[in-house]
Amino acid sequence: MEKFMDNLYKKHSVCSLDCPDTCGLEITLDENNIIRKVEGDKSNPITRGFICNKVRNLANRIHHPERIYTPLKRVGKKGEGKFLKITWEQAIEEIYNNFNECIRKYGGESILPYSYAGTMGIINNSSMDRRFFHKLGASKLERTICSSAGSAGYAYTMGENKGINPEASSLAEYIIIWGTNLVNTNIHQMEIINRARKNGAKVVVIDVHRNKTAELADWFIQLKPATDGALALGIMNVLINNNLVDKNFINKYTYGYTELKQMINLYTPEKVAKITGVAVTDIVQLATEYGSNKKSFIRIGNGFQHHFNGGMATRNITCLPALTGAWQYKGCGALKSNSEYFKINKKKLELLELETSNNRTINMNQLGDALTTLSNPSIHALFIYSSNPVIVAPNQSQIIKGLEREDLFTVVHEIFMTDTAKYADIILPAPTSLEYIDVYRSYWHLYLQLSDPVMPLKGECLQNTELFRRLAKRFGFNDDCFNNSDDELISQALEGMIAGKTGEQVYSYLKQYKIIKIAEESDYINNKLLNLKTSSGKIELYSNQLRMCGLDPLPNYIDITNYTKEDIVKYPLVLVNAPNERFLNSSLANVNFSFEDEPILEIHCDDANARNIEDLDIVTVYNSLGECKLRVRISDKVQKGNVVSLGLWWNSAYKSGTNLNQLVCQELSDIGNGPVFFSTFVQVQKSNI
Repeated sequence: MEKFMDNLYKKHSVCSLDCPDTCGLEITLDENNIIRKVEGDKSNPITRGFICNKVRNLANRIHHPERIYTPLKRVGKKGEGKFLKITWEQAIEEIYNNFNECIRKYGGESILPYSYAGTMGIINNSSMDRRFFHKLGASKLERTICSSAGSAGYAYTMGENKGINPEASSLAEYIIIWGTNLVNTNIHQMEIINRARKNGAKVVVIDVHRNKTAELADWFIQLKPATDGALALGIMNVLINNNLVDKNFINKYTYGYTELKQMINLYTPEKVAKITGVAVTDIVQLATEYGSNKKSFIRIGNGFQHHFNGGMATRNITCLPALTGAWQYKGCGALKSNSEYFKINKKKLELLELETSNNRTINMNQLGDALTTLSNPSIHALFIYSSNPVIVAPNQSQIIKGLEREDLFTVVHEIFMTDTAKYADIILPAPTSLEYIDVYRSYWHLYLQLSDPVMPLKGECLQNTELFRRLAKRFGFNDDCFNNSDDELISQALEGMIAGKTGEQVYSYLKQYKIIKIAEESDYINNKLLNLKTSSGKIELYSNQLRMCGLDPLPNYIDITNYTKEDIVKYPLVLVNAPNERFLNSSLANVNFSFEDEPILEIHCDDANARNIEDLDIVTVYNSLGECKLRVRISDKVQKGNVVSLGLWWNSAYKSGTNLNQLVCQELSDIGNGPVFFSTFVQVQKSNI
C-alpha cells in the first residue's frame, strides 16, 4: 500500500474477470475504503498500465447500492425476488437440513454444484468447493460453457493448449485475427499487433461481423457463419498445390501430411467460395500471402468454436502454421490459449480422492434438461456460485422451468440479485475480488499474479474458500484438508508450477513482487515440437486419437445445417450473440457506463426489407424454443442471412423480459462437449409492441 496524498492510498490488484488479458491494476482508495480511481499498473510488463472501460469503471460495481450484504431466505414465489434477511447460522442450517434430506431420500447425486468463471482466481474458482462436493457425493459438473470445443480441436493437433508468447507477436510480418473481436475481448493483443503493423506487418481480420477490430484491419474478409473450417481447408488447398508449404518443416515436425495432401483436393477454392461466401480470388490471395510470408501469426478466436462444427474448425486453422513452418520464427505460429503453461496442481487443490463413489457427470450446457428431465435420481438441490445460468446458459426457458420446481432447493452465492438469484431459496452474499486474496493466471500471457485484498470484506460477504470451509464444518467433514487456509491453498495450487521451486517458494516470491513469469520465450523448435503431447509426438495433421473416437482423423468440414434439429426453412437466419465491450458475459450488465442503453439486433437491409422492418423497430426474434423482443438496427456490418447482437444483457433489458439465450439449444459441439451458442437458427419479424 502506498500513501501518495493526504487520505488517499494506492493498492495493487488484478482484474478477476474471465478475460485473457488478466490486467494488473492500481486502485486508489480514500480512508473510508471508497474507490476513487481504477487504473492500470504501469509496472506490469504485459498489460503496461492501460485497461478497458469495463474495469476502469469497476468502482460502480464495488460500491453499487444494490449489492447483497447479508444471507437471504425466499419468502415469495420463486422468481418474484422477495427475500427476508437471515443470519449465516440460519442459512447454513437450511442448507445442511435440505441437503441431508436430499441425500436421505435420493442419494448424493441428487445434489448438483453449478459454477464457472465468476472469478478467475485460482483458489476461489476451484479448490475448497470441489473438496466439499466430492466429500458430499454430489453429481459432478462438466464445465465446458466457454472454450472447450476450440481447446479440444487445438489439442488434437498440438497436444495441449500452448501457443506463442504473445509479447513476441510484434515480430510477426503477416497477422491473421480469426474469429475474435480483440478490441472488445483482448485489447492488449491488439496493442501488440499495432506495434507489428508499425513495423510493416499486414493485418487481416476474418469474421462474420464487421466489428471494431475488423474496421482497424488492412484487409477484412467476411465469411458466412460456421464456415471458418471450410476457409481453412481452402487455404490448405492453395498452400499445398502452389508449393507454398515448408517441406523440411513438415517432414521433421508433422504427422499425416501424405494423407492430408490426398484429401485436400476435395476443397478447391471454387468449392470453398460457395460454402463461405468469400470470393475465389480472395481465397487464393489470402493463401498466397500467408504462405509467402513465413513469419506469420494467427490469433485464433473463440467465436467460431461456438458452432456445431467449432472444434474441427479450430483444428483446421491450427494446422495452417504447421504447413508453412511459421513456428520456426519467434513470435510466429498461432495462439488459441496458453492456459496449459500454468500447471495448477489440481490434484492437491481439488482432492478427487475424497469421492466415495464414481458419481455421474452433468454437462453445464444442459442444465435445463438436468433440472426437468433427468432421473435416477432427479436433481433436488442446486448450489450455484460464480455463475448466472439463467442468463448465460442455453435454453433459458427450460432452465427457468426447472428452477420454478417446488421440490428443488436452490442456493445461490452472489453479489447482486441476478435473474438466477431470484429463483433461489437461499442467497448467500459474495464479495468482489478486491475483498480477498487470490492468485491469477492468464490464458493468453505467461505471467502469474497475486492480488491481496485492497479493502475488507463488505457486510457479511464470504469468499468461496471460506464459504465452503464453513459448510464442511457443519457437515462434520473432519479431514484436515477442510481446515486449509487460503495461504495453504495457494501454496498447494502452485506446487510444481515452476520447475525446481516448491509452491511455498513461488508464493513467497509473489508476496514480495506480486508477479512472476512462469515460462520464458516459447521455443517450439528446440523444446516443444519434437516432444508434443500427441500420440506421435508431432503436430498431427492426421489424428489417431480422433480416429479412435470415431471422428474424422483429418481436417474436415460439415455444414451446421447437418446438425441442427430446427426447420431452417421456417428459421432461415443465423443468430450470433457476440461479446459486448461494455460488460463480460453477464457480469457488469447491471452497471451503466453511458454507452448503449439497450440491446440491439443488427440485420442486413435485404433481410429487413423482406420483412418490412425499418431501422430502430422493435422486432421479435424467435424459433421453436422461444422468443425475444428487442430493437433492431439495419446494418451493413452483417451479411444477408445473419443477425448479430452484442452482449448478454440481463432479462429486464429486453422488451420481452427474456434474453437471446432463450433461443439456444442444448446440443453440444462436434468436439469437446462445448455449447453451440452461435449455431442458432431464428426468424425475425416486426413486433406489435
